[in-house]
Amino acid sequence: MQQPVVRVGEWLVTPSINQISRNGRQLTLEPRLIDLLVFFAQHSGEVLSRDELIDNVWKRSIVTNHVVTQSISELRKSLKDNDEDSPVYIATVPKRGYKLMVPVIWYSEEEGEEIMLSSPPPIPEAVPATDSPSHSLNIQNTATPPEQS
Repeated sequence: MQQPVVRVGEWLVTPSINQISRNGRQLTLEPRLIDLLVFFAQHSGEVLSRDELIDNVWKRSIVTNHVVTQSISELRKSLKDNDEDSPVYIATVPKRGYKLMVPVIWYSEEEGEEIMLSSPPPIPEAVPATDSPSHSLNIQNTATPPEQS
């Protein structure tokens, strides 16, 4: 069974042919980089540790931290995500790991239709709390209480 096509930000990722494309431009990546990008897409918005990446992408092969760092760097370069200070695609979370920062949409390769949106919904901006009643929440318990025996 072929892996579905996935849109990662502006890039369309076709794992079955190790290819990413954007604006009519196609790039063929090493299979390991495609596997890494797909794993990030499967866990969009989550911080992934080096150990998680090694366990799931490299399948616990003997891999050094340098190999993971180098692979992330190559993937960023392929995605044109070279600004370390404000990455668009893959952010480094100090002392924790890496995080995919863009929306992800999965497609059925055969039909070309959207099958699942896996990105977490955007987090609303924080609104300062006030003591004004007009800003308070009106919460009601609509659950049916359990029957007592």
